Amino acid sequence: MSVANFGKILRVYARLTRVEDYTTFLQFVFGFLLAKNFSATAADLILLGKTLLVLAPLLYGGIYTLNNIKDAELDKLNPKKKDRPIPAGEVSKEAASWIAMVLVGAGILFSLFLPPQVFPMVLGFLALNILYTFWAKNVPYLSMLANSATHVLRLISGMWLAGNLEYWYLAGIWVVLSFGGTVFRYIKEMSEGAIASRPVLKFYTSRSLWRIFYGAMVVLVLFVILGRFWERIVGVFFLIWHTVGGIGYFHSKTIKKLIDFAWR
Repeated sequence: MSVANFGKILRVYARLTRVEDYTTFLQFVFGFLLAKNFSATAADLILLGKTLLVLAPLLYGGIYTLNNIKDAELDKLNPKKKDRPIPAGEVSKEAASWIAMVLVGAGILFSLFLPPQVFPMVLGFLALNILYTFWAKNVPYLSMLANSATHVLRLISGMWLAGNLEYWYLAGIWVVLSFGGTVFRYIKEMSEGAIASRPVLKFYTSRSLWRIFYGAMVVLVLFVILGRFWERIVGVFFLIWHTVGGIGYFHSKTIKKLIDFAWR
């Protein structure tokens, strides 16, 4: 096998398993380090690394592949997603199914060799994503909540792994910020005319989505004003994040490219 062919296989695999989306597990890392009061030992970091290997390249690599199989026909209709490996014909659905099963199976198997909370954590992520992929993503408003729930689960799971749920109250603000992110994604796709590739969009208008987005921002402001210390810190960070992303996507080519890459 030539270097060029090997490089192409790696590129297709990375695209199929959506490697760029593994960055969402920074929420897991934050939850873990926060629960450790940012004084993690070397042993803590090794445990964190092992758990992330199970969750991201293995379990979520399989979950994202499964999602790509399910959405392959719809992705053909989306100009930003039609070059994904399955709709582009680079990988067959049968081959992708095997990849998904192997990765998910390996994630479940290796979770058994980690602390006891990792196995139910893995099952929770898997169940929630299957629910979202095969049902909730096509139900108005529930799709937004289900997508948000996976991010909250990352945060809480990181705390749980660290053995300290003292900061559980951050789950509330996490729902709001991830909900706002999902709504903005819908706004972005609607502006691109991608309703055919995400049928749930037909239940909204651009105006109604912007109203929901602004509503989420108002709730974030309330967390900043009335919340506890970490709610204020996280609230300010994500207010800036959503403001820069929301305005920048339509006015900055650089920000638009970054967001398009993250959600390709």
